[in-house]
Amino acid sequence: MTGGELRRAPGRAAGRAAGRVTGRAERQAARRSVARTLAAPAAGVVAMTVGHFLVDFYGSFPAALLPFVSERLGLPMTLCGLAIAITSVAANVSQPLLGYLVDRWLLAWILVPCVAVAAVLSAPLAWLGSYGWFVALAAVAGLAVAMYHPLGSVAATAFAHGRRGLALSVYTAGGSLGYALAPLLLVPVALAFSPAAGMALLVLPGTAGAALMLLAGLARRVREVMRGGAGARAEGGAGSPADAAASDAAGAAQGSSVRPLLALNVVAALRAWAHYGLVVFIPLYLVKQGWTAVAADQVMAAFLLASTAGGVAGGALADRWGMRAMVAASTLLGGFVCGAAVLQHDLTTMVAVVVAGGFLFQAGLAPTVVIAQEAAPRRAAMASGMMMGLSWGLGGIGSILTGAWADAWGVPTALLLTLAPLPLAAALCAFVPGRRMARRRA
Repeated sequence: MTGGELRRAPGRAAGRAAGRVTGRAERQAARRSVARTLAAPAAGVVAMTVGHFLVDFYGSFPAALLPFVSERLGLPMTLCGLAIAITSVAANVSQPLLGYLVDRWLLAWILVPCVAVAAVLSAPLAWLGSYGWFVALAAVAGLAVAMYHPLGSVAATAFAHGRRGLALSVYTAGGSLGYALAPLLLVPVALAFSPAAGMALLVLPGTAGAALMLLAGLARRVREVMRGGAGARAEGGAGSPADAAASDAAGAAQGSSVRPLLALNVVAALRAWAHYGLVVFIPLYLVKQGWTAVAADQVMAAFLLASTAGGVAGGALADRWGMRAMVAASTLLGGFVCGAAVLQHDLTTMVAVVVAGGFLFQAGLAPTVVIAQEAAPRRAAMASGMMMGLSWGLGGIGSILTGAWADAWGVPTALLLTLAPLPLAAALCAFVPGRRMARRRA
């Protein structure tokens, strides 16, 4: 090394050190910028909604693949219903327990792993040649999906501060949209790509989303906002005195929320059973009638997209008209329209009417979660887990019965029997706290 190089060497080393310091400063500045963005209530709701979109996108893989897998493996309807029941129990029934843990320890760190694990475990499902492996892997992936929901729903309402019904409807719509888009992509990807290429393509959204959530420090921000929200709820976030009287002083005593939560869970479980019946068995029925698996999944996607739109509209209107009224009306009207669709002999007409029924039916989804959170303000995550988890798990178990009826008497009769309890569910809303949450203030 020459003398000139020796003289320049310290300068180069200093330059590299300065570059490293600058790079760290830029990364820290980027994180602070993202954190400031997430501090805005709307941005926080959007961030939780994007995560919900991703976990429900992967959570819909088992149902979306059933027309394709059942045709390839020659599965009877009962086994299809059993697959949905097992994966639904794994993805849903554990949610109240997970919600209790969230309420107790604010486990915000699980958000990022939930998204990543759901992506990695769900991506291979389209290429598995065994029914047993399909169900087992889908069930384990469902546990990752389950972990996101109780925390996500409570964090979304905590970010929103005021209009909880609208925030929950947007959050729910994100999950519904992810659930609806998966059927449009899965079977075409499975048919067009090799297993390695297809799995790499399907895992990409989840891993990229998890990386962005990690970079943004979302878990830390959620922990902060939930600590603030928990304090507000503990102080009695019941809104106005009229709201408090209307809710029968829910949360004032430990046992006061048990009866409305039980009634609400029965309502939600009957609604979930009907939803699973329509989403799972109408596409299977269309395949049996000669439609392709791709076309059947497109019908499923149309139903779910209409349900998403209905969920947003229902959440916004429930802030004005009342949560209980929206749940009862959507259960009764949506069930009636879906039942009329099943009676249609022309398949195209049946599809069009059932899509309209999906819009009406899902208008009551977000209000059930808001009512549960308000009925148990000190256990909001556990209550959310009951509405978005336990009730859906119970509805999934009902799919076994729907599948057995379909094998015995045909899909139309099985669906009519599945929809038959919905008037009872609407009547049970009389035992649910009635609250008007319009123009609430944090």
